[in-house]
Amino acid sequence: MMEKNVEGMQSERDLAVPSLEGLLVELTVCELLLGFAGLTQKNRGIFLSSLNEFLVCSPQRRRRFIAEWGGLDESAEKVSFKR
Repeated sequence: MMEKNVEGMQSERDLAVPSLEGLLVELTVCELLLGFAGLTQKNRGIFLSSLNEFLVCSPQRRRRFIAEWGGLDESAEKVSFKR
């Protein structure tokens, strides 16, 4: 049970301190969102379409996508999805 001080606020010791891992995840998500914001409208559509395809595909197909993405070098501009 969380203790409250006289004003009904949480005590300082009960406030959650973010973990390093949590901060890194938050930074990664922010970097991803900034990258998305910098895309052209056309490339945003391509990204969203690819994301939707990944979200609805089978676990085996997801593993193939992940393996393909992991094999991309820095010069690759986009992932080609094989149907």
